[in-house]
Amino acid sequence: MTQAAPTVAVVGAGVVGICTALELLQAGYRVTLYDRDEPAKQTSFGNLAYIAAEYSTPLATPENILSALKLTFSDKAAFKVTPDHWIRFIPWAMRFLNAARAPRMAHSQSGLLKINAHAVAAWKDLLKVANASDQLVQSGFLKFWEQATDLPATHRFKVMMAELGQPSELVRNEAVFELEPTLSPQISHGLYFPSGYQLRNTFTTCQKLFACFLAQGGQFQQQDVTTIQPEEQGVMIQVGGSPARFDKLVVCAGAWSKVLLKELGLFVPLAAERGYHLTFPTITDRPRHILESADRHVVLTSLDCGLRIGGFGEYANLNSAPVTRRYTQLSQHLTAILRDINPTQKHETWMGIRPTLPDSLPVIDLHPQHPQIGFAFGHHHLGVTQAAISAKWIVERLQGVNSALKPDLPDTTPYSVTRFGS
Repeated sequence: MTQAAPTVAVVGAGVVGICTALELLQAGYRVTLYDRDEPAKQTSFGNLAYIAAEYSTPLATPENILSALKLTFSDKAAFKVTPDHWIRFIPWAMRFLNAARAPRMAHSQSGLLKINAHAVAAWKDLLKVANASDQLVQSGFLKFWEQATDLPATHRFKVMMAELGQPSELVRNEAVFELEPTLSPQISHGLYFPSGYQLRNTFTTCQKLFACFLAQGGQFQQQDVTTIQPEEQGVMIQVGGSPARFDKLVVCAGAWSKVLLKELGLFVPLAAERGYHLTFPTITDRPRHILESADRHVVLTSLDCGLRIGGFGEYANLNSAPVTRRYTQLSQHLTAILRDINPTQKHETWMGIRPTLPDSLPVIDLHPQHPQIGFAFGHHHLGVTQAAISAKWIVERLQGVNSALKPDLPDTTPYSVTRFGS
């Protein structure tokens, strides 16, 4: 008699959870995906769809901290803290400052380089499984500056990126507008990274992956998982007041993971970092490339659903209301960046919550006492970038438990769940 495949619950149906669920299915598990919302309707719904493998520098750097302090009261500031969150934010901010020390910053950068190096290949592999390879587009990435006086800093950034394995081309004056005709005449110069990738629309991509998951036998329950209890031979969860038992479980609940880990005896300093976007579905003259303003700290992408501008790193309580002023600020940035744009035309607004850890590295690990429980969360601005490779690595870790057949398990030490202590 054939033994039934092991069962796995995945908590969280964002892009990381959906990728993980599909990878588990491919590995031969029977998988149930849980979320209190519809799949990909939280942070994964409205992000910028940029596979930002170029970004292997942690958020916690002396330069970023100094810039945040200088721009605290400026509309160009990316960093914000809502008034109701300042007291809770202080302990996290102290960890963030500590992460900006040279040795810790180098450790974080090494971890980001390692995971980002596999990001595009992992996406190609997973999209192929779902017959959705067309969702990944090599559109190129242009980071630009408005002031010619920033050229020395741009050259330094270019050298640094080349040392990290990300070559770029400096474009100035008319070359900027030949490359990207939609840009405002006030743009001085930019760095063009031809290897930049994006998804056509993260939400659409997630829908295709989710459809593949269901078609291959995966199960979805739109219910909230309130309790996770390890058992000797598996794990028991409470769903809607009823228990359900599985052989294994993976937490991919984004910013909501912190509460679940606390019940499991683990502490993670996970912040709710909010981002905002405007999407213009009817604009036809859109940028050809992924665009980032070095001055305004916003990113623009052309998606199947329209032109999208997004930005801000706003720290707040999980349930705090959106700050509507952010939408006005994004509108002002859009007018300054693109020529002949009317920001009052039909558009959609959105706010999402990134799960951010002080060292800018995600958690990709197994529970130290209960290795039948895995974790994949905390990807901050790089959730889309790292979703597919995180899914691959956590599944390989789960498969490798008590197995002599997996000598080549990925080294996920930099992404340890216990690295923050208590």
